[in-house]
Amino acid sequence: MGDLPMTVSEIAGLASSIYGYPVTIADAATFINDALIELAYNLNNKSTYTIQAEGNTWYTLPQDFLKVDYVETDTGAPYRHWRADGNQIKFYHAGTYVVHYYRMPKQVSVANDVPDCPAILHPAFAYYIVYRLEAKDAPADNETVAWLGEYQRRVAAALSQIQKRSRFVKALPWR
Repeated sequence: MGDLPMTVSEIAGLASSIYGYPVTIADAATFINDALIELAYNLNNKSTYTIQAEGNTWYTLPQDFLKVDYVETDTGAPYRHWRADGNQIKFYHAGTYVVHYYRMPKQVSVANDVPDCPAILHPAFAYYIVYRLEAKDAPADNETVAWLGEYQRRVAAALSQIQKRSRFVKALPWR
């Protein structure tokens, strides 16, 4: 486990072995989707959307939109005269703008789906599933809080590994 992608079924199986009770694919998928949305900003899942805009007109953003990161003109210059509200955006001047935004991860729904995030995070989802199942019965129980803490610890460790990997630079000997 760690760097190999896991399916919803495999994550549910791991959660079942930790929890001691069967975990349904439906529960696993629901809780994995919730965790993915919570992690979306940390995972830097970004996308762009280009809009040919009239001034002072609201435009609907893509369905996978979560939050605007920044906006630039079609020439790459930063543009700050915009306002976002929900899944809409308005520009105060006419022009072509590129909206850089955090996108919602693709949702999982069936046993063979693989979560839309680095595989190193997949085992942590089993602990989130156990936490959520425990929270249904005993939301303030010490064991419930412990499962949440274990999930958060594993996510923090995985995100740290992801950041270390992104800073790795291959060096070639000078000749």
